[in-house]
Amino acid sequence: MASISQLKGVISKPSMPVCLDDMNPFSTFSEKEPDLAAKVGSKVVLRCYNGSVSAPSATRPAEHYWQLIGTAGEVVRVDAVAQSVERGRVLVRFHTDVCALGLACHNETPNALWIRTSDLQWIDETDF
Repeated sequence: MASISQLKGVISKPSMPVCLDDMNPFSTFSEKEPDLAAKVGSKVVLRCYNGSVSAPSATRPAEHYWQLIGTAGEVVRVDAVAQSVERGRVLVRFHTDVCALGLACHNETPNALWIRTSDLQWIDETDF
């Protein structure tokens, strides 16, 4: 797992690809993700959203989740349906007020969004 200091170095380098599509063989993060059963309670940082570090130009403000990149959170739910149907997503509760940023958040858990596991960097709890 990467530490916060390691993440800051990666996230702060705009010329270095931070997050790449699942199909891209040149991913900058090569470590394996933990087993799904171990993910609930895991500390994470959003390194991209839907495989990209920038939002499409036609993105509505309420759906501009890219502004959460670099934000820490905790995995609060792993759903088998979301894993299979939605390309491996987990429910992440962010440590920031998602609604205060003007973002839509329709989940029962406040400040929580279903996020692709490939968009997350898993971090050590001691560095969190």
